[in-house]
Amino acid sequence: LEMSSQDEEVPTNNHMGYFGVESSSLIDLVEAYRNRKFDEDLTYVDEKFSDLEKLADKLKSSLAHGLEGNDFQKRDEHFGSNEKEPPPRKGICKLFLEALDDLMLKILIVSAIISIIISMIFADDDERPIAWVEGGAILFAVAVVTGVTAWNDYQKEKQFMKLTEYSDSQNNFTVLRNGIQEEINFDDIKVGDLIAIKTGMNIPADAILIRGTGVTSDESAMTGESIELKKEPIEQCKMRLEEKQEEEKFHSDAPERTNHDIPSPILLSGTQIETGEGWFMVVVVGKESCVG
Repeated sequence: LEMSSQDEEVPTNNHMGYFGVESSSLIDLVEAYRNRKFDEDLTYVDEKFSDLEKLADKLKSSLAHGLEGNDFQKRDEHFGSNEKEPPPRKGICKLFLEALDDLMLKILIVSAIISIIISMIFADDDERPIAWVEGGAILFAVAVVTGVTAWNDYQKEKQFMKLTEYSDSQNNFTVLRNGIQEEINFDDIKVGDLIAIKTGMNIPADAILIRGTGVTSDESAMTGESIELKKEPIEQCKMRLEEKQEEEKFHSDAPERTNHDIPSPILLSGTQIETGEGWFMVVVVGKESCVG
């Protein structure tokens, strides 16, 4: 008997019953900051999550203890993984063809072919069997040069891949899990992780600052703006917002609002911490993050 479409089981990786928020909502939070004109990211947190504590609850995380339990597979299925895919490696044949794409080599190949054709046409009968040798020697030389170049490029790429793998293996961060600090690799970062801020560090995923002092970031890699942007926990950002609104009430000639009038708690992946210390909570990882 054929099963009806209603009886068929459709596999799904949706863990909405376990987590209280979809990854799309977290992506929208980051986009609200990237497109902010004044306080859109703060408004989004209020309207969508009420406060940071409730957001952490929806992520099955804790602002005090970080991730608790061992639900990493569910997190990867629901929010995505932060593991980087290795760059595609070129094969020796592709490198050979790329090495062959050289103007001088192309000229030599054409010259060799023309030489072979002319020699075969105009050579005497007794010389015709070896008339192709001169042109063939040129083609052989081109093949040797191209092959050596391709092999060298292959070895360089192989060495570069090894260096990249080693560099990635050393790209570690301090996280808080089950109330204990531990070191984990970039690839093992999960949505909901609490990560310690260190001066000069590159932000590994889109995140929201939960506590910190003197935190500034350089977002020039993402936005092109070379100024250091002040970052504060959301409650302090709201206080700055209230101060700004009070100032506007009593000063009719207050300057026009800009996107950096008040600090934001949002940290973008691929940007760098310039100063400060504290902790942030990861909200978007992997391909969906700003750095992709």
